[in-house]
Amino acid sequence: MQRFQSKVGVVTGASNGIGLFIAEELAAQGMSLGLFDLNQEELGKVNQMLSERHPEAKFLPIVCDVSNQEQVNASIQEVVDQLGRLDYLVNNAGINGEQKHIAECNDDIFRKVMEIDFYGTYYCLKAALKHMEPGSAIVNIASILGLVASRTQAAYVSAKHAVVGLTQSAALDLCDRNIRVNGVAPGAVLTPMVEKAADYLGQGDREKGLKIIVGRNPMGRAANGNEIAQVVAFLLSDEASYMTGQILRADAGQTISFS
Repeated sequence: MQRFQSKVGVVTGASNGIGLFIAEELAAQGMSLGLFDLNQEELGKVNQMLSERHPEAKFLPIVCDVSNQEQVNASIQEVVDQLGRLDYLVNNAGINGEQKHIAECNDDIFRKVMEIDFYGTYYCLKAALKHMEPGSAIVNIASILGLVASRTQAAYVSAKHAVVGLTQSAALDLCDRNIRVNGVAPGAVLTPMVEKAADYLGQGDREKGLKIIVGRNPMGRAANGNEIAQVVAFLLSDEASYMTGQILRADAGQTISFS
């Protein structure tokens, strides 16, 4: 289905994890993309892969630190200059920092999580809005930890709660421009970030840690990144034209279960 043919979007954190799956899904549906990430080598590989698989679309890899507002402004402008327009934005870049008791948190790491996960989202959203026309759409990747909380993850929980609030506030502000802003709150997804959490929970035994993580949701499994990417594509599409300010939970029922 080429529902995004001739459209242009930006995906942040595009070189791995959920961001890579999102870029692949949107490209498969005809969207040309600005690909933002800090890892230049991996960006190059992603650009080559997408170009080979989807020659009908155009791709622009840009090394961008989303926590740096000047870099974000320049990168968004480069997308518009090179690809001609900007219709969609997916704010996906993020880190989870360290897993420590709140009293033991490293202030610099806490601040870095907030700068990338929250301020990065804000900077990209603000920069993109300068170029978006009515009918455009934005999706912010939050987390179920933007809706509930968890021990030893104060920075990540705080940042993702802030992303949820920003998503809903921006949605209201932009209704009069006919620009929709929604969010996705994934549960456990098989990504390097979840693997890191599994290492911590399993005390070095990743398989044990993964069992703990997936044991928290009723389906008893982690998501494939493509399952999250398809939710993002739906929210960007005209099929979700009457939806804004929504946070869709792609979490296997975890946040509605007391078991």
